[in-house]
Order: sequence, then C-alpha cells, then structure tokens
Amino acid sequence: MKQMWPLQQMFRLGMVLDILVPLHGAFIADSYLGKYWTTQIFSTIFVTVIAKFNL
Repeated sequence: MKQMWPLQQMFRLGMVLDILVPLHGAFIADSYLGKYWTTQIFSTIFVTVIAKFNL
C-alpha cells in the first residue's frame, strides 16, 4: 500500500466527514429532536463558536 502524505490524509478525512456529519445530524433530527429544534440548537452552537473565534 502506498504511503500517503499528511495533507492527503487530512483531505480524505474531510471528504469522509462531509458525508457522515449530515447523516448523523439527520439521524438525530429524525429520531430525537425534530427538524426545527435541531436547526435551532445547532445554529446557536454555530453562531457561538464563530463569535468566539472572531472576537
């Protein structure tokens, strides 16, 4: 098997996460919280993290 460079590994991990994270969120939304509560909770978390890193 060919040795991968660290940048290639990070790129492939990003590709995998791009696929898995929305599926995980959809599972949580459909099973536990509901569409609108999921949107509200994760939007609040997103805005908080963005505000923290931009200040």
